[in-house]
Amino acid sequence: MSPLGIVASAGAAPLALAEHVTAQGREVFVVVLDGIADADFTTFKTTHRRVGALGAIFDDLKQAGVTEVVLSGRFTRPSLSSLQPDLRGSKIAAKALLKGDDQALKILRDEAARDGLMIIDVAEVLPSMMAGEGVLAGPPPTDDRMNAVALGARYLAASSGFDVGQACIVQGDRILAVEAAEGTDAMIARSKDLLDPSLAPAVMVKMLKPDQDPSLDPPGMGRLTIEALAEAGITLIAVQAGGVMIVDGDMALKAADKARITVIGIAPQVA
Repeated sequence: MSPLGIVASAGAAPLALAEHVTAQGREVFVVVLDGIADADFTTFKTTHRRVGALGAIFDDLKQAGVTEVVLSGRFTRPSLSSLQPDLRGSKIAAKALLKGDDQALKILRDEAARDGLMIIDVAEVLPSMMAGEGVLAGPPPTDDRMNAVALGARYLAASSGFDVGQACIVQGDRILAVEAAEGTDAMIARSKDLLDPSLAPAVMVKMLKPDQDPSLDPPGMGRLTIEALAEAGITLIAVQAGGVMIVDGDMALKAADKARITVIGIAPQVA
């Protein structure tokens, strides 16, 4: 079997993926994005590239014998001035930079396919890393909190056509915060000052967009997500079963148990 290519952005997800795939007997080849990826990949075969060097990245992957690639980690879209693209990167950037995230990533996917590189869903490689259905950690949720989850899920489904984020925070019947370009952690942080302590605790909902290609910008949660929720005073996170990766696995769920934060896997039709 050919090595799995991993394009590594920030956070623990790319390293966790590399470790899990290697443990199953498949080699990996990691493209470490300079200035973005922050994990230690010294025990794996790697190349280090700036994010705009797409021609070089494609060449590195092909020379390593890679045919399947997973995009992994937190990625903040760079400005054109900071991109420093190579020739191939310039051509792709010209098509993608003014598009929404989904459309930009589909352009990247199609360009990679021209070079024989298939961007695949992490669930195809390691389904065990995806959230299961039901209560995964923490206290069982009450009916009122599940009603808030359902509201958040309905909002995310309804807003998917606008190509914004994959998460929102709900307290009671009120949507407090919606993920946009700032990312999940920043959304959680800014929601702290919006919470009403006289009401039931807020919940966070994170799901794939209904029309999203799951191989592109796969949503994840992990120990750092739990820490951010605890800091903000949010005590339940609902994630799409089979659609959201639990980055740190048992470590994240144990952290949730310790913080008494409920983690629940929900079906897309929960709303």
